[in-house]
Order: sequence, then structure tokens, then C-alpha cells
Amino acid sequence: MERWRAEDWRVELAIAVIVAVVSATGAWVGDPADSGRTGAFPATVALCAGLVLVARRVTPMAVLGVVLVLLVLASVDGHQLGTTPVALLFASHAAGRWAPGARGVIALAAIWVVFAGLALWGDPYFRSPIAVLAPVIYGLPFVVGRYVAARTERTEREWHEARDAERAQIARELHDIVTHALTGITVQAGTARHLRLGGGAAIETFAQIETQGRQALGDLRRMLDLLREDHPGENRPTPGIGDLRQLVDAHRSAHGPVTLTLDDGWQEIGASAGLATFRLVQEALTNVARHARGAPALVVVACGARDVRVSVEDTGPGPTPERPDSYGLVGMRERVELFGGTFEAGPRPEGGFAVRALIPCGR
Repeated sequence: MERWRAEDWRVELAIAVIVAVVSATGAWVGDPADSGRTGAFPATVALCAGLVLVARRVTPMAVLGVVLVLLVLASVDGHQLGTTPVALLFASHAAGRWAPGARGVIALAAIWVVFAGLALWGDPYFRSPIAVLAPVIYGLPFVVGRYVAARTERTEREWHEARDAERAQIARELHDIVTHALTGITVQAGTARHLRLGGGAAIETFAQIETQGRQALGDLRRMLDLLREDHPGENRPTPGIGDLRQLVDAHRSAHGPVTLTLDDGWQEIGASAGLATFRLVQEALTNVARHARGAPALVVVACGARDVRVSVEDTGPGPTPERPDSYGLVGMRERVELFGGTFEAGPRPEGGFAVRALIPCGR
């Protein structure tokens, strides 16, 4: 499902107004070679046919129906169609673009049926030799709309697949971190129980913690088996901030100069926040290698008391939202939003591309 922005609606309003004015003017003035009548009625019809286009994204079939009815009314009454059919071009495109499945095909058939009826009626508009091309002229916008709809649907599907794959990867990696922490809790509770620390009530509590911890570990392992069913053998160590120097060295050797600035205190960052930081820098440097190969890059990781600030900048053009490579930005955003942080990526005013994120770590 496409998400409309305010800019989209402003564009639709502008199209509707321009088409309405042009069509109404043409219908009022008319064509001296055309025997149809001109005047206020055809101009009003043309104006309405243009203005109704403002709703073509929401109700493309209804808009097409209104435009066709208006064309028929003008023709049957003996008035010139003038430039009124211009609105039909945009209505045809809307039917192909936003009326999925059989509805769009019905819309295209309706256009051809109406035009065939008007030609048989003897409308002056169809006395021109070029009128024989009307089915192609008014069918072409429909075909273009269908193509754009298919491409948009494919892009959105790929975007969702990339997001889901990244979420599954995050879940697999966080499982290792959570399992490690839960194992520590379970072992400590078992040790305290065996040492009989704190008396009878405490021993019973430690026993419950140990039992529940072992049950939770079993659940986590089963969840991981499910997540890894499409990734057999994937059980690599979980990287963290301490691995950034090795990552930067590998990028420098293969792709170009890169500088790493890492604040002291990174050792106190939690494993999950450290993993998110590493993956963020890793993906950002991958984008540098793809889109700005050989360009200098600067990586800054500032470890504060309550958050980690990450910045990766380069002097290249960077990925664009229309390119599949930009799906890496989806994964970065997913990781940051998992912590309730903020993420932004885009061109720098001075040139180049920048990725910046704030990851709360709650130390």
C-alpha cells in the first residue's frame, strides 16, 4: 500500500487545475474547422472533467466514469469536445496505476466502448483521420500506469523482504546475547542455592530462578532453531565495539582510507548496544565501498553515559532511495529503532554522504 505525502496531493491538485483551465479554454474557443457548437456548456463540461482529476488517486474508477459521462453529454448535445479528452488521458493513466486487477481492464474497455459509440454517433471529433488512433492514444497512458504500478509494487515488496530479513538477523544475534546473560543468571542462582546462601526462603527463591532460567534458555534455543532453519550452520561469535578497529583495517586495505575515532569507555557498553553499533558501522562502510569506492571515510563512535553516538561520513554520492542498495539503510534504521534511538542518513551540504545514529544504552 503506497503512502501519500502532502506533496503528492499538491501535484494532483496542480494537474487538475491546469487540465481544467486548458480544457475549458479549448472548449470555449473551439476549432473553426469543427462543426460542433462552442460556448458555456462545453466549457463547463471540460472544466468539471479536469477538476475531478484531483480525486483520481483515491477513486480512479469513479473519476474515469465521471469523465466519460461528461464527454458523452457534450457530444450528444452537439457541442465540440475540443480539448476535453485531455482529461481522459490522465483518467486512463489513473485507472492503470491505481485500479488493480480486473477493474483496470474494465476501465480500459469502457474507454474503447465509449469512443466507439461516439464515432458511430458521428461526433465531429472523430471525423479526423487521426481519430483511428484514439484506442492507442488513450490506451497508452493505461499501459504506462500498469507498468509503474507493477514496478512500485515490486520495490515495496523488496523493501519489506529486506526489512524482515534484517529483523530475523537481529533476532538471531540478540539471542546469543540474551542467552549468555540468562545463562549467567541461572548459574549464579544455582551456585547460591548449593551454597545455601540467605536461609531457607532465599534457597527456595534461588531454586525457582534457576528452574525458570533453564526453561527460558530452552525456549530461546528453540526460537533460535526456528530463526536459523534457513541459515544452517550460522553460529558465529557476536561482534561488538571492540571489533571496530579490525573492521576499519579491513575496509582500509580493500576499499580506501578510513579514520576511526573511538572514545574511551566503550568497554562498559552493553553487548546488544555494542552489536548494533558494530553492524551500523559495518553497513555504512559497505555503502561507502559500493557508492564511493576509494573516497576517504570518517567513523566516529562517542560513548556517553546513557547513549552511543555513531557517525560515518564520506565524500561520495551515497545510495539513493530508488536503488536496491539503499535497503541497507532499512536494516540500520531497524537496529537503531529497536533501542528507541534516532537514525538519519543522507547527503551532506558540503558534499558526500553521512550516516548518524544515537543508540541509548542505559548504562
